[in-house]
Amino acid sequence: MNTFVFAINAVMPIVLLVALGYYAKKIKLLNEQFCAVGNRFCFRVLLPILLFMNIYKTNGIEDIQWDLAVYACIIIFWFYNKCWGVEVITTSLLQHFFANKESMELKSQVKWSYT
Repeated sequence: MNTFVFAINAVMPIVLLVALGYYAKKIKLLNEQFCAVGNRFCFRVLLPILLFMNIYKTNGIEDIQWDLAVYACIIIFWFYNKCWGVEVITTSLLQHFFANKESMELKSQVKWSYT
């Protein structure tokens, strides 16, 4: 439950800002030109700052759940590939990353068998 509350606290400000912007555009408080410039400013400046501040506020690297982070990256790359047809992770890239995994395991087994 603690992880869920932490996730809600991290995501809710962004969701509320998006909802506020949508409502302001719907009641014609903002025009199209402002929305175009504001979107570019938010995505290129404000959201990276918000992301940096959230990372900066973490207590340390031990707080990061690496299995969840890797899973999220894989899902994002898969979704990006399906939506836009761009292969971010190709088969050759995966083979490059995991090419020496078996040979490293074999070397460690040989090393332990001789000691």
